[in-house]
Amino acid sequence: MPLPIAGMLAAFLSFVLAAPYVGTLTRPQLDFSDPASHYTLGTTWALIQHSSFGLLLVGFFVPVLLLGRRPFLHVVLATVVWSLVGGLLSVGFDSMLDAVAISIDRSSSKDGGGLMRPGGFIVHHFYGLFQTIALAFPIAFASGATKHRFKRALIATAVGAVFSEIATTVAGVVMIPFAVSSIMNSASKNPGDLSGLLAASIPGWQASAIAVGLALGLTMGLVEYMTRTGFIRRMYGRKEFKEWELAGTHLRIGSGEVEIRLDSCQGVEPVHAVLSMQGNQHVLDSRFAPTLVNGIPVGVQPLMHGDRLQMGDVELIYLAKDASGGVPMPRHYTPAPVVQVAPVAPVVSIAPVSPVDGTMTSPTASGLVLVDSAGTRFALDGGEQTVGRDLGNSIVLANQSTVSRRHATISSTPQGVELRDEGSSNGTFQNGLRITGPVMLRPGDRIGFGSAKFVVESQ
Repeated sequence: MPLPIAGMLAAFLSFVLAAPYVGTLTRPQLDFSDPASHYTLGTTWALIQHSSFGLLLVGFFVPVLLLGRRPFLHVVLATVVWSLVGGLLSVGFDSMLDAVAISIDRSSSKDGGGLMRPGGFIVHHFYGLFQTIALAFPIAFASGATKHRFKRALIATAVGAVFSEIATTVAGVVMIPFAVSSIMNSASKNPGDLSGLLAASIPGWQASAIAVGLALGLTMGLVEYMTRTGFIRRMYGRKEFKEWELAGTHLRIGSGEVEIRLDSCQGVEPVHAVLSMQGNQHVLDSRFAPTLVNGIPVGVQPLMHGDRLQMGDVELIYLAKDASGGVPMPRHYTPAPVVQVAPVAPVVSIAPVSPVDGTMTSPTASGLVLVDSAGTRFALDGGEQTVGRDLGNSIVLANQSTVSRRHATISSTPQGVELRDEGSSNGTFQNGLRITGPVMLRPGDRIGFGSAKFVVESQ
């Protein structure tokens, strides 16, 4: 497991880097009765150790989490930027904790030093929590600032804080003989000068920092494995690819403002397909645009580990969490609906005559619905319905910039449901073909108003 090893290595190296500055912990200008003499706040050693710990830990974690899943330059940039942020947060949280502890000790009437002071108790028991917070969130930002990753960072912080508290306590007990020996050695060399006691505590601090690195690595690795459900991978080269973590129950794939965005591609619609979670298996709904799964055109298709998806000129690979894709749903291919579209002559809608009194009657409800890529359903009731951006339309698509104010009309006729374009700027489409006259709608038709995609279904 690389993350726990990376965490422990970062802690160890931070103390190696700070070792030349141990002398700054000896501060004869501070009287031993001054609470500030019991903390490292303001020392060069603390600045180097804590900043390098945060910088190295984030710098080690980010490549492990991103390398291969993002373009190489993206990984390098994210590592550099968020490592610096991790270093600043690490030293900032430690300084804040020391400042609070000093303030509490100065306002306290208790005597004694070190951990016997209330401030010392706070520093000892909250160090792991604050360090975990300082380091977990830069890693979450570097991996991609999504709601799911922040949720995972919160879980890692909570569990990691508990683990680090246990680990630092155990490490503190184990390191007691070494700390006592170091303190006695320091006191024997200069009995009148107690300012070197901080330096004598370094072995215990090092053990605690290594415990924090180990706990954070174990926690983030475990939480990442338990919370992920799968990945969609786009290959750029033999060893370079980009991955999207499938976090959520409804993910749109396309070239527009969607959860899985395919840039620099041909033939990919703004919303090309939708990936949803059903039970423990992902199901691809590609009725909105032509999509191949393992070379076969499909409509709605349960996915299995290793399936290759073709959208336009982009090939994607589906990777399930457990490398199986689940078994409850049967494995089958559902061919995409193919409807031959031919322009029809204009249809004059004539309402039927009632056999009783000869009065005209209105067409009945069609039994069809329009379903958009988000799953919203628009019933095609009897009569005439207009589609457009204006609020006065029957079907309002106010957030679709490619839809005209009055884009199209849908009418119920004796022959069925008729769709016609109303001179829109970006066109109305049926099964990928732009319509030039009235057409009849059937279940399975793929309808486009500009780039807004719909599927016709039976109620």
